[in-house]
Amino acid sequence: MAASLARKLQNVKLNPTLSSVYRVDETRLRREGLEEEFTPTKIGIGVFHGDLVSKYQPLKLACFKRFVDRSEKPIDYYWDRLKEIEISIRNFYSPLPKDIDSDELIESMLIDGSFLIELFRGYNDPHNYVIPYHYFGLVRNDLLKVENQIPFPILELLFQLQEGCSTDSRIELVNLCVLYFRARIPTTLKGNFEIHDHKHVLHLYHQIFTADSFIQISSLPFTLLELLESPQPMTIPSATQLKHHGIQFQTSSKSNTMCVEFKYGTLTLPVIDMNGFNRAVIANLVAYEEMDEPLTQPVTHLCSLLNSLMPSESDAALLCKKGIVVNALGNETDVVQFFTNLCANLDTNLEEGYLCPIVYKVNKHYNSKFRKWAAKAKRDLSSQLLTDRISTATERLQSLLQGVLPIPH
Repeated sequence: MAASLARKLQNVKLNPTLSSVYRVDETRLRREGLEEEFTPTKIGIGVFHGDLVSKYQPLKLACFKRFVDRSEKPIDYYWDRLKEIEISIRNFYSPLPKDIDSDELIESMLIDGSFLIELFRGYNDPHNYVIPYHYFGLVRNDLLKVENQIPFPILELLFQLQEGCSTDSRIELVNLCVLYFRARIPTTLKGNFEIHDHKHVLHLYHQIFTADSFIQISSLPFTLLELLESPQPMTIPSATQLKHHGIQFQTSSKSNTMCVEFKYGTLTLPVIDMNGFNRAVIANLVAYEEMDEPLTQPVTHLCSLLNSLMPSESDAALLCKKGIVVNALGNETDVVQFFTNLCANLDTNLEEGYLCPIVYKVNKHYNSKFRKWAAKAKRDLSSQLLTDRISTATERLQSLLQGVLPIPH
């Protein structure tokens, strides 16, 4: 009985709320066609991928040596401090690999943590780094993968131990991290980024990525009660269906990548650049939102909206033509398949989150009988004008051919 109870306690966390680094749960997030988006290929960080074999891995030891030399403190100094918080470190990972022992865990945190600190330092001080400068961009993608993280409190501890107890060391570390990823942040940072309790690098990136994604319901031209009691379905028609009913599309002029607006029959969407980096970042942000329960899910809701707007190639082609989707994947089928796979088993809907008022207004416009009639009348008028022009042109051509009108020289 005691042995059975001991086995049950093996994977019990002392504080489950500390969990922040996760394995992608295949039962909650469909990974078909997306495996490469979650798996690092150049640099492995933390307990899930720290043993990755690649030509970039030796960089970690070079950075660790620089880290120790810079501080002029012995390795034991850092090792003992990390050993003191080993239980907390184990609680950060969900699930922690069963075959990792105490020494392996501490070594992983020390080497990988010092690598990230020296990476951020080196990027911002090109005259004082041990990494070839072109490597900084090559490993950036891997550092934003949900399984490839180490807890930010570990980075803060190592940084403070290296620098000495400084009240500004935490702010300095966050700023170094933000500057490293700044070229890949599709939004404009306003001054110094506000300091929060960041869980890891991906969490920090998520906070910046979604900084302006919240809408004040009270500022909208309808009450929250009206919204909740509305018979309007909280789904959204496809892009071609919306266009058929007279709704126009345009790209947002705002720098915020989460900005979605609907005014005067025009749906304004952010530019979604589907290059390799953004594709991986979007997939990992969605995976992280889905697994970290207290986290809001603005990226997931935006992807759900795009998935609803693009169920077919013709819908994707329309948004590509409008400049909303910049297609670097090859063709519209790849875009549709990406969002279909990403949103296949997500536990979310458009009734939640910051896009709920937008969906409400689009559906109200779409289902308006007057607007349906107006859109049809406009199509019929355009069709009739085109028919009249073709008829007039045909008659003039026939007249020219019959010599009724002189052929101009």
